[in-house]
Parts: sequence; C-alpha cells; structure tokens
Amino acid sequence: MITRIIFQKVIEVYYRLFKFVEQTYSAMSQSDAPAATLPEKAAELFAFMLFAFMWLFLIWSYSKMPAQIPTHFDGAGKPDAWSDKGSSFILPVIGSFVYLQMSFVVRLKKSLNTSKKVQVTKEEAYYRTIGWFIRTLKILVMGIFAWITVTSYTTAIGKTDGIGTAFLPISVAVILGVVTYFIVRLRKFKPIAL
Repeated sequence: MITRIIFQKVIEVYYRLFKFVEQTYSAMSQSDAPAATLPEKAAELFAFMLFAFMWLFLIWSYSKMPAQIPTHFDGAGKPDAWSDKGSSFILPVIGSFVYLQMSFVVRLKKSLNTSKKVQVTKEEAYYRTIGWFIRTLKILVMGIFAWITVTSYTTAIGKTDGIGTAFLPISVAVILGVVTYFIVRLRKFKPIAL
C-alpha cells in the first residue's frame, strides 16, 4: 500500500516535471544552438533511459529494501556507511538535478560561455563538439548513478558485497579520458584575432 502511494506521488511529480520541461523546451524553441542530429538525439535518448532506469529500479526495489542500506563506499568498493532506506532517494534526486541541468545547457548556445570567439565558419562544429562533450558526460554520470543505485540495493540484500574494487578507478579513468579527449578536440578550434 505504501509503495503504491509512493509510486503514485513519484508519477505525479514526474508528470509535473515533464510538463515543466516541455514548456521550457518550447520556450527554447528559438534556441540558437544547432538542431540536434540523429546521433545526438540517440545519445539524449540513451541518457534519458539510464535516468529513467535509475528511478524505476528504485521505485521497484524500495518495498523490498531492508531498513538499512549502504550510503557510502570506500575506495575498495566496500560499504563504509549505512543509513535508513529513505536515504536511497538522495542519489536519484541529485542525478535528476544533474540530468536536467545538462539537458538545458546543451540546448542553449549562449549558455555555453566559453570566452573563446571561434571563426564563424567553424562555429557550428565548435558548439556541436561542446554538445557532444556534455552529452557524453551526462551518459557517464547517469550510468554511474544508476550503477550505484542498483549495487546499493544488491549490497543491502546481501547479493553483493559492494560496488566492486574496479568501479572507482574505471569511473575516474573513463571520465578523465573523456574530458581529455574533448579538451584536445576543442583546442583545435582557433580563436578569432580581435
């Protein structure tokens, strides 16, 4: 019964959030960012699927969770802090904020204050590269948050003993690799001499 009420409230909140996002996107239809290509739309869809999975998994697993769940993991991937199961919503709420911020920023070129004036002929490529950078980070962050959400549950019920020893080094290496890759790509754009 409680799970059903929670599920209904979450659906209601997401409906309101969806309406807000829809209104915001329609207001941004005069966006100065280049129109999204099919691969860019696919990347956005994949990020959204990870985002939705994180929430749907949490809603599904909440009634099955024990009273205490791991809320922090050490460098070796073992839980080192536990809290009540209500705290399982903290990470998805933070993930929602991050997801929405990245989704809005990628839509508005003027929000990408790069302090770098690029040659007009290469301006679209420059902003597409920044857009891919943000989309790639969004996919990685949503994937990391979804993984932590799932493994917190599986650790709490005793199926696993943490998020894994390779999680932290792999996550850091992949994020640093992506950031380095896009910084190198963005440095190829020459600024206009004023």
